[in-house]
Amino acid sequence: MSEFTFNGVSCQEKGITLLDYKQPASPSVRVTYVDIPGRDGSLAVSQPVYQDVTVSLHCAILGDDRQEIQEALRQAAGWMRGRGELSLWDQPGLSRPGTVVEWSEAQVNRQWAEFTILFQGGPFLLGEEQSLSLGPAVQVKGTVPARGVVTVTLPDDTSRIRITSSHGGSLALIGSLKAEQVISVDMQTGNIQLDGQPANRLMELGGRTFAMPPGTGTITCEALQDSDQYQAVEGTFQYRPQWS
Repeated sequence: MSEFTFNGVSCQEKGITLLDYKQPASPSVRVTYVDIPGRDGSLAVSQPVYQDVTVSLHCAILGDDRQEIQEALRQAAGWMRGRGELSLWDQPGLSRPGTVVEWSEAQVNRQWAEFTILFQGGPFLLGEEQSLSLGPAVQVKGTVPARGVVTVTLPDDTSRIRITSSHGGSLALIGSLKAEQVISVDMQTGNIQLDGQPANRLMELGGRTFAMPPGTGTITCEALQDSDQYQAVEGTFQYRPQWS
């Protein structure tokens, strides 16, 4: 049966029936058009970024009378508001983060009401969180490069660690780092934490986070030893796959 969930709660639990929905087959690329003097038409300058997606949910609520329907509408509107994740019945395991931007005026009849909910979401669908081990080759899911969180626990004292990918990404952290300390690097935001506390100061000058393209690849973490040699450090890469 057609349904949607908002923040993990089914619309059916709120008495809402999903009649139909509309959304673009793919997000639009952001394009700027520039007029060039002496040249016909415009020059399209595209950027490697995508526009938000608007999902239109055509819904209905049933009831024995208008009073019951109006009360059900108030309850439903109180539930589905603000930010959240939207999942659709025919896209199992995937959700789209975004914001409920509008409830249309309901067309109330004697035993049912029809209305439309507009949800403005991010350009990509998200899958369930994945946790991959650093070191061995792994399979990154999705159709969009993944930016997750690398987490390691240092086995020994060190003054420098480096995190690299088989696709050319690389960054280094420097500082007086101690054994058993836990370091996490968020490849999406660039935030670094040391034992749960902000530690962006550790990023080596010029360092940049990186994404992992879909497919097979590796991420490794190594710590500098007293012998000026690097030793592999175990850890994880946690991410949510993205589909365009």
